[in-house]
Amino acid sequence: MKPAKLHPRQKNIIRRSAEWLAYPDRPGKLQGDLDYLAGKLAEAAPAGKIGTALMFLANHYSIAACDAFGRGDATDLATFIGWTIDLNALLVRLQGAYVVTNPDEDTNTPQEFWCGLHAAGPLLLSDWHGARVCAEFYVAMAEKDHRLRHADRRLLRHGTVDPFLIRLFAESFGIETSFQPTQPLIPQYEDLLRTWRREDMGAFQLAMQAAAEFHVTRSKFGTDRTSYEFEHYFDQVFPVELLAVQALRRRDGLPDWQTGHPLVDTTWPVIRDLPLAQRHPLAVAAEQQFLPQPNFR
Repeated sequence: MKPAKLHPRQKNIIRRSAEWLAYPDRPGKLQGDLDYLAGKLAEAAPAGKIGTALMFLANHYSIAACDAFGRGDATDLATFIGWTIDLNALLVRLQGAYVVTNPDEDTNTPQEFWCGLHAAGPLLLSDWHGARVCAEFYVAMAEKDHRLRHADRRLLRHGTVDPFLIRLFAESFGIETSFQPTQPLIPQYEDLLRTWRREDMGAFQLAMQAAAEFHVTRSKFGTDRTSYEFEHYFDQVFPVELLAVQALRRRDGLPDWQTGHPLVDTTWPVIRDLPLAQRHPLAVAAEQQFLPQPNFR
């Protein structure tokens, strides 16, 4: 499973991931987060008390997934990418459930960029039920942001990955939505929405290549004043919104073409064929305690 012809950005982040995991304090911090979450579940704490622990655990496993991808370890990758997506999806569901039950409260609306990518994660595992649940919750959060806030106070402000994913979710799952972005969708994502279901290989590849190049230009670390769409290590190695397109095409029986861009073509063939890993036991416990609904899988 050794990836070939990695994009330079992927190489850089994979190296950084190995260095991050090698810090001497990482095992202790990971165990501390696991113990904290287990303790909150044992004491039946409110759902809001577990969000930070879920976020920290997902971040650790996402960086471990980048490292496993670079090492070509399919077993570790299946485990860590599965746990990352599962924990992030659980965060979306917890936040979305609160929004749906408190529709007029001006809190718990989505964090720009990250929440949408987390909602799209289950698509990478061909988890269509989990993806639809996350998509519906995410669209509901976006609509609440649109409905309750003036344009200059909206949390989803940019015409990039968030409105792209909302429209992709709406098209692929038949979700009706009144959401309107404050800025026009950028041409790269607009072109991809026009072509993602087509069987014109040339048009599809051109659209995916342009979207992948945009992804690369926004794969950088933010500052106190500026945030970028793809700041997380995981999102810089695995272009979730573009892999979601490939997964949906596969679901719909469309040709599984390469795109001609290494960001997608090094990751999709690996993710597409990963075995389904066992879910993280604490994610299962949190889901059962706070979201008494059918499991994702």
